[in-house]
Amino acid sequence: MPLLRHLISVCLLWTFLLSGCSAPSARDIITVNDQFFITDTRPASTPLRGELLYPMIEKTWVYQRIDPDQESQQLVFIGSVTSDHDATYMLKMGDDRTEYWTVNEEGIFLLTAVIDHQKNALTRFAPPLPTAPPVLRSGEPFTSEAGMRVFDAENQSIQREQGKATRTLTYVDDQSITTPLGEFLAHRILIHFQADLTLADADKKGTFWIVPEYGIVAQQHEELIKIIGLFEESRRHDLVLVPTEPGP
Repeated sequence: MPLLRHLISVCLLWTFLLSGCSAPSARDIITVNDQFFITDTRPASTPLRGELLYPMIEKTWVYQRIDPDQESQQLVFIGSVTSDHDATYMLKMGDDRTEYWTVNEEGIFLLTAVIDHQKNALTRFAPPLPTAPPVLRSGEPFTSEAGMRVFDAENQSIQREQGKATRTLTYVDDQSITTPLGEFLAHRILIHFQADLTLADADKKGTFWIVPEYGIVAQQHEELIKIIGLFEESRRHDLVLVPTEPGP
């Protein structure tokens, strides 16, 4: 009798699994990192306004950076008005990177320049690289191209590289996520950036989760650089928006 009960249990289990059903469990939760979890995915909902990705407001955000190769650290993002590099807005991302943006008459968001502070490199796009339309709809990828030149950031008379940049922005779906700020239904955006340069190629992929009340609440970044087709360097890190203490 115990053997018969066991065989019946096994048969019921296989019937349950083959029917396509699954019981809710902790394994249904996708753990991105120790501060970010995905619990559900559903079709994309409403079209997204471009300013959700590029708010162009004077504000400070604090992100926790999770990097497999180093200890977790906080990065302060500071957005402010500027007239540098033919831009109207700049976003300083900690001590790593500063981006320069503007918006044209059609409401398209443009990236004019980027400074990589760690590599002391200034990249300028000519014409400015379109990064987002006024409205982004699911299933309608936004792809753009621009020429790019890389200079020494401290001595812009020295040009290091030149080539072409290609960028695609896609609104994929909506996901229920949990972060240090709480539980949200977030819009998931994919960004694929490729740089075809004289001596190197760069392939960067980013995933962004956007909540209208907070903006970008989480990010994933993967980068692969090939130098002269012989050497490869890959990097990966996550960013999660964290609560900040209210000001006085």
